[in-house]
Amino acid sequence: MPTLDALITENIEKEERGTISSFYSSARFIGVALGPPLMSILMKNYLNISYIGSGIIGLIIMLIVIKCIHTESGQEKMSPHN
Repeated sequence: MPTLDALITENIEKEERGTISSFYSSARFIGVALGPPLMSILMKNYLNISYIGSGIIGLIIMLIVIKCIHTESGQEKMSPHN
């Protein structure tokens, strides 16, 4: 989580950082609040579907992150010629 927090906050323009951080924090809070009860209900009745669904959602999120989050390499940030 700290790595994703850093990627999100460091790569956003300063004017937009508060809005994006707010949306991200709200989404994370909702996921933490609703995730465990929802998964316990699903696992009670549909154990295999809950595992498969969680895996698919995780892969989709990973692909979105890989496609949408771009960072500068450490060398480019450190270079005084930028």
